[in-house]
Amino acid sequence: MRNRTATCFFLATALLLASAIPAAAQGKLGVGVSFLGDEGGTGVAFDYSRPFRTLTGDRTLGWVIDLGFHRKSFDDDVLDLDSSVTSVLAQGGVRLNGRFNEKLTWHGQGLIGIWRSSFSSDITDEICDVFDVDCDTSSTDVVFTPGAGVDYALTDRMNLRAQLDIPITGDGSTTRFWFGLSWLVGQ
Repeated sequence: MRNRTATCFFLATALLLASAIPAAAQGKLGVGVSFLGDEGGTGVAFDYSRPFRTLTGDRTLGWVIDLGFHRKSFDDDVLDLDSSVTSVLAQGGVRLNGRFNEKLTWHGQGLIGIWRSSFSSDITDEICDVFDVDCDTSSTDVVFTPGAGVDYALTDRMNLRAQLDIPITGDGSTTRFWFGLSWLVGQ
């Protein structure tokens, strides 16, 4: 129940933030299905980017905000054990955009932010309740994420996106692949 509430809250917040984008801003909003390494599970990714400087050769430099929510469940029918790992990423940074041709654009980015992960299990919850101990199994880490992606134009304003990121924390690194849609928003 808590995970559904968190998911609904996250999605509602992302949609609210996206609706608050000024109409004059010519930016790009991306939404997609995301896969976070072996241990991270499946989830959703949102990003919003807006150029702030035009460079040579049809390239632009801009800022980007990136949010991700992932969950992976582990079920063991023999031991009657249910466990899950939940990860939330909230990051911001810069994005370099360019164009391959009329239909295909690319971007490379560097993000920094936080990665909040938590582990939940039936057995640890029961042990903590029996011994009346606080078993906080969550952690928050600083994360640096280089990444790159491509957008293929479906219409003048809508694109199909594929992106690969490499989230890096003090504990190591993993990969995040996501695909979905992106839209030009604003003017």
